[in-house]
Amino acid sequence: MLLGSIVLRNFHSQVVRLAQIDKSNLSKLRKKTGYPISNCKKALEIHENDLKKAFEWLNVQAQKEGWAKAQKLQGRKTMQGLIGIQAEGNVAAMVEVNCETDFVSRNHEFENLVRTVTAACHNYIKNIDFADEKLVKTSLLADQLANLVWNEQKDKKLSDFVALKIGQLGENLSLKRAVGIRCASDLCIGYYVHPANDDNKATTVTGKYGSIVAFERFLAESEEAIEKRLSTEDCGRQLCQHVVGMNPATVGEKSDEASVDKEEETQMIHQEFLIDPTLTVSEFLEQNGVQIVDFVRYECGETSEELL
Repeated sequence: MLLGSIVLRNFHSQVVRLAQIDKSNLSKLRKKTGYPISNCKKALEIHENDLKKAFEWLNVQAQKEGWAKAQKLQGRKTMQGLIGIQAEGNVAAMVEVNCETDFVSRNHEFENLVRTVTAACHNYIKNIDFADEKLVKTSLLADQLANLVWNEQKDKKLSDFVALKIGQLGENLSLKRAVGIRCASDLCIGYYVHPANDDNKATTVTGKYGSIVAFERFLAESEEAIEKRLSTEDCGRQLCQHVVGMNPATVGEKSDEASVDKEEETQMIHQEFLIDPTLTVSEFLEQNGVQIVDFVRYECGETSEELL
């Protein structure tokens, strides 16, 4: 009988503890972290409803769990994912982050990971020694990406953040590659992802395909020529759309011989312009006073053979 009273009393005290959890804090913690509600409850119980301590504890636990899961899932293929682009002023960065399934690639937490990786890469490119070069293009492989820092305190690597997200999402995730372009102030940068984001003004845009084009604009010779020209932003976007859709191998030169078969043309300036097939890219550039300096294109899930 005495044992039964002790068990009943302990059970009652547990119920009282659960009942004292602030539902508002529970909701905030769940929304902020995306962790299961049972984990959030446990964190608030342990830390007596202190939201900040519960949040920190959850992240530490998730980090441990994430690294453990990362080790278990390491060999599983990651062919799905997203391309992320961030462009501000004369600096642009593009990354590819992979996951196992298309379902996870559409998850908000995975998109948050891609945005964080893109921002870290952009920050790294922005601080590269520019010297006197007109354009600097820097490529980063998986290991280099993993070692970039992503937080303000500069004490957390991207590899830690990926492990955290593996713990949350429950499948293998991987940093595949990144590229950054930094150019002089007299050059312009255009960028585009497909499918296009609903929020085109977002700091970072994500999609399955992405491209960045660096180009130069020349002064128009007359008022009439100015009126016919597209804005710099529109020129950049349309050129990037062309790169995504037509997948040119090089910019090409006017002196280079065009391919006899238009469908097989790989030099960008000799290709039919995707937005207006009555023009070649070369004619579009001439109409708008543009010269392409460089471009880069990513397609999510490209194999090593396809990149050659």
